[in-house]
Amino acid sequence: MARLLHIVGSPRGERSRSEAIANHLIGKLGGMKVDRLDVWDIDLPELDGAMIESRYRLIHGADVEAGFTPVWDDLRAMVDHLLSFDIWLFSTPMWNFGLPYRLKHFVDCIIQPTMAFTNDAAGNLTFHGTGRTAVLIGAGALDIRPGANWRTWTIS
Repeated sequence: MARLLHIVGSPRGERSRSEAIANHLIGKLGGMKVDRLDVWDIDLPELDGAMIESRYRLIHGADVEAGFTPVWDDLRAMVDHLLSFDIWLFSTPMWNFGLPYRLKHFVDCIIQPTMAFTNDAAGNLTFHGTGRTAVLIGAGALDIRPGANWRTWTIS
């Protein structure tokens, strides 16, 4: 049985358009085990300068500093959980033509060397999610199609 992870990027709960569309799609799929991961309800580590320096150690094949081991263990568990699914369904609002900061933070946490990908000395990448399907449902309140009736805003 295929496994789907629904990654929720909206903080709006039942009022979320993107989540409503995703739930409708999930209802039509049938015969699939579905788990839900709301990025607003999980703890994500800070990705500050010290963490980024620790990340470079991973990229270069070195062990991370002892003080960072628990954080990297948590990130590895997060990535392993993600990689245990066949399909990733992201539902997200569009904020200022981009993703909400919590969803972006989640993506930054899971895209880690030796966990989500590996690279060799020649720079060749091997992605650990190969063979899986990712689906993105984005919803917004603005009509951004060509020819849409846009309001003009003047800032003075």
